[in-house]
Amino acid sequence: MLMITDEKLMRRVCDGDENAYRLLVSRHITSIGRYTMRLLNGRQDYEDISQEVFLRLWLKAKTWDPKSAKLSTWLHRIAFNLCMDYLRRPSQRESHSDLKESDIDAVQALDEPVNDVAQRFRQLEKLISELPESQRSATTLVYQQGFANKEASEIMGISVKALESLLSRSRKTLRVLVSSESSKAEKSSPLEKEEKLYAKQN
Repeated sequence: MLMITDEKLMRRVCDGDENAYRLLVSRHITSIGRYTMRLLNGRQDYEDISQEVFLRLWLKAKTWDPKSAKLSTWLHRIAFNLCMDYLRRPSQRESHSDLKESDIDAVQALDEPVNDVAQRFRQLEKLISELPESQRSATTLVYQQGFANKEASEIMGISVKALESLLSRSRKTLRVLVSSESSKAEKSSPLEKEEKLYAKQN
């Protein structure tokens, strides 16, 4: 059985078909939820913003042009703008919350990774959350959400060249952060060193 395309479902949504709307929400809610959560560093409001994205899908369905962008690109563009508006609020500029453990666990539950992969996933999520806002957005879209550079640049409203520059800077920043984390891990306490020595001797 062939899956109904987003374009056909959107035509139905434009005619007020609530079943088509619910199907589109179920099809894209996970991707949008992950994106807003990552972009907002796990702030609780990411759920509200995700809901706002789909409210706008219903209210502004007729403004979507399938010839100019895929529906997923259009939805991520809406999410990006809402997240940027949120982050520009004075109260949010003063807040620097990292991804919460419960939010990271929620993403991991969707991916169902094995233990060692799960640990690396947590570390990567934390490091990405420490990137500057624009670098974090570019990295999330391309490396975590799977968008091509062209689509990601359209979502962010910048040129492909500018996006590639952000990705290059984010990779350099991540290398520095990874190096810093590795250095911290190597500096163990005297007790830990004794335990390691004891383990080797036994």
